[in-house]
Amino acid sequence: MRDLHVCLLFPIDAAFEKAYQKTNPYLFKLFTSSGDYLQFFTINCKKYLGKVCSLVQTYEELEGLEKHLLSLLKQLAPSYSFSSNSLLLYAAHRPGN
Repeated sequence: MRDLHVCLLFPIDAAFEKAYQKTNPYLFKLFTSSGDYLQFFTINCKKYLGKVCSLVQTYEELEGLEKHLLSLLKQLAPSYSFSSNSLLLYAAHRPGN
């Protein structure tokens, strides 16, 4: 079986871009530079910010990941109105597979 990336993603729109540009640059870099917290993704020419996660075993684990991702996003763009309905669960083959 091939290794998969499983990602929980938030679609970046113009309002979110405007909101996160007001964030402290140090905080933004901390959350997005190492990949430990958030990463940028482009899928079918659409930009996302999200988190690669291990395979989730239960619905409760997925809910926990959702809450964690929304918490990080709210720290980056506190003035943006987030909805968990906009999150996307995405799986793709790891590069090279």
